[in-house]
Amino acid sequence: MNKQSDYINRLCKSLVRKHGTNDPFELAEALGVHVEFDNIGAVKGYYCYMNRIRMIAINRELNNRFRRFVCGHELGHDLLNRNRAIFSPLKDIGFTSTARHEVEANSFAASLLVREDEFLELASCGYTDEQISAALGIHVELVRIKSNLLRQSGIQLRIQEMPTYDFLGIL
Repeated sequence: MNKQSDYINRLCKSLVRKHGTNDPFELAEALGVHVEFDNIGAVKGYYCYMNRIRMIAINRELNNRFRRFVCGHELGHDLLNRNRAIFSPLKDIGFTSTARHEVEANSFAASLLVREDEFLELASCGYTDEQISAALGIHVELVRIKSNLLRQSGIQLRIQEMPTYDFLGIL
């Protein structure tokens, strides 16, 4: 696993252990990050840090499953890339970017939202990415990101599709 992926994984485990939850909304509240739901058009969400106020805006048109992912993704920006958002919001237009900070935020969300023990149990039973996605109630691309992170850490998993990072391109 590369140093940044390892750091993200340890950070997520530490947050979950300290706060007793992997719910990104509860973690945002515990960390002092304000979350609001707005009508923001095609933008899924964004993170903003101004005047020492940390804020996540999430498109109110998203369903609960995508809201959780967007909140986790934006929380990743808060914890990993806060300085990039000092002068302008980090807007995620479709989460399609392969820019390093966007990939890191997606990795953070996958590490936070997909419990390793549950994932590995299903994978060891031979479940496909789609079956794991259905069983855990998460988008298949989050499963693929988690799978990729676990492979990078040395865990042997059968290769399925690699994550595309463009799965939230359309509302």
